Amino acid sequence: SDWFSITAQYNLTDNSSTIICFLDFIVTNKKFSWQLLDVFFGFLERKTDFFIGAGKANAEKIVLSKFKEHQKKVEEVC
Repeated sequence: SDWFSITAQYNLTDNSSTIICFLDFIVTNKKFSWQLLDVFFGFLERKTDFFIGAGKANAEKIVLSKFKEHQKKVEEVC
């Protein structure tokens, strides 16, 4: 299933439903989907103050830091 068909199953005005929907998307899409990044950042945009509260430079720093952290873990395994 894709993001759009999943969103129809949930009321996205409720945070718990949004999280369930996001997790359902991840579980049902076993291959990486670029759309997953849109879903994640869209969630941050709609449901948090991440972009405003963290400040642009700090938000980018946080995202890049987490990316590098998880990239390092994958490289250690490979």
